[in-house]
Amino acid sequence: MFIFERMIKINDNLHSRTAGNFVFAISGLKSDIFFEKDDRSINAKSILGILSLSLRQYDTINVKVVNNNSTESAKEDLEKVVQIISDKIGVA
Repeated sequence: MFIFERMIKINDNLHSRTAGNFVFAISGLKSDIFFEKDDRSINAKSILGILSLSLRQYDTINVKVVNNNSTESAKEDLEKVVQIISDKIGVA
Protein backbone atom coordinates (compact mmCIF):
# COMPACT_ATOMS: atom_id res chain seq x y z
CA MET A 1 0.00 0.00 0.00
CA PHE A 2 1.32 3.45 -0.95
CA ILE A 3 0.14 6.52 0.95
CA PHE A 4 0.93 10.16 0.21
CA GLU A 5 -0.37 13.16 2.12
CA ARG A 6 -0.37 16.92 1.71
CA MET A 7 -1.85 19.69 3.85
CA ILE A 8 -3.67 22.47 2.05
CA LYS A 9 -5.56 25.58 3.10
CA ILE A 10 -8.98 26.20 1.54
CA ASN A 11 -9.40 29.65 -0.01
CA ASP A 12 -13.21 29.83 0.01
CA ASN A 13 -16.28 28.29 1.66
CA LEU A 14 -17.23 24.94 0.15
CA HIS A 15 -20.79 24.73 -1.16
CA SER A 16 -22.73 21.75 -2.53
CA ARG A 17 -22.28 22.66 -6.20
CA THR A 18 -18.53 23.06 -5.76
CA ALA A 19 -18.34 19.77 -3.83
CA GLY A 20 -20.29 18.02 -6.61
CA ASN A 21 -17.99 19.40 -9.30
CA PHE A 22 -14.96 18.30 -7.31
CA VAL A 23 -16.29 14.76 -6.76
CA PHE A 24 -17.14 14.46 -10.46
CA ALA A 25 -13.61 15.58 -11.38
CA ILE A 26 -11.86 13.01 -9.14
CA SER A 27 -14.27 10.10 -9.63
CA GLY A 28 -12.09 8.57 -12.34
CA LEU A 29 -8.95 8.34 -10.21
CA LYS A 30 -8.01 4.81 -9.23
CA SER A 31 -6.59 5.79 -5.82
CA ASP A 32 -8.68 6.17 -2.70
CA ILE A 33 -8.80 9.85 -1.72
CA PHE A 34 -9.48 11.05 1.83
CA PHE A 35 -9.81 14.47 3.45
CA GLU A 36 -8.85 14.75 7.10
CA LYS A 37 -9.85 17.63 9.36
CA ASP A 38 -10.09 17.80 13.16
CA ASP A 39 -9.57 14.06 13.71
CA ARG A 40 -12.22 13.18 11.08
CA SER A 41 -11.46 11.34 7.88
CA ILE A 42 -13.91 11.21 4.98
CA ASN A 43 -13.95 9.68 1.52
CA ALA A 44 -13.30 12.64 -0.81
CA LYS A 45 -15.28 10.88 -3.57
CA SER A 46 -18.45 11.42 -1.51
CA ILE A 47 -20.34 14.72 -1.79
CA LEU A 48 -22.01 14.15 1.57
CA GLY A 49 -18.68 13.29 3.15
CA ILE A 50 -17.11 16.51 1.91
CA LEU A 51 -20.10 18.60 3.00
CA SER A 52 -20.04 16.96 6.45
CA LEU A 53 -16.63 18.55 7.07
CA SER A 54 -18.24 22.02 6.80
CA LEU A 55 -15.15 23.47 5.16
CA ARG A 56 -14.88 27.22 5.51
CA GLN A 57 -12.47 29.81 4.18
CA TYR A 58 -8.91 29.32 5.51
CA ASP A 59 -9.61 25.87 6.96
CA THR A 60 -6.68 23.50 6.63
CA ILE A 61 -7.25 19.92 5.52
CA ASN A 62 -4.98 16.98 4.99
CA VAL A 63 -5.37 15.25 1.61
CA LYS A 64 -4.51 11.55 1.76
CA VAL A 65 -4.12 9.35 -1.32
CA VAL A 66 -3.97 5.57 -0.94
CA ASN A 67 -3.10 3.27 -3.84
CA ASN A 68 -2.45 -0.45 -3.46
CA ASN A 69 -0.80 -0.90 -6.85
CA SER A 70 1.80 1.74 -7.54
CA THR A 71 3.68 4.49 -5.76
CA GLU A 72 3.89 6.44 -9.02
CA SER A 73 0.15 6.27 -9.53
CA ALA A 74 -0.45 7.49 -5.96
CA LYS A 75 1.89 10.45 -6.47
CA GLU A 76 0.23 11.36 -9.77
CA ASP A 77 -3.24 11.14 -8.23
CA LEU A 78 -2.18 13.37 -5.32
CA GLU A 79 -0.92 16.02 -7.73
CA LYS A 80 -4.15 15.76 -9.74
CA VAL A 81 -6.28 16.13 -6.61
CA VAL A 82 -4.32 19.18 -5.42
CA GLN A 83 -4.65 20.74 -8.89
CA ILE A 84 -8.39 20.06 -8.99
CA ILE A 85 -8.79 21.56 -5.52
CA SER A 86 -6.92 24.65 -6.72
CA ASP A 87 -9.13 24.91 -9.80
CA LYS A 88 -12.51 24.09 -8.24
CA ILE A 89 -12.22 25.32 -4.64
CA GLY A 90 -9.12 27.48 -4.39
CA VAL A 91 -6.04 27.08 -2.24
CA ALA A 92 -4.87 29.89 0.01
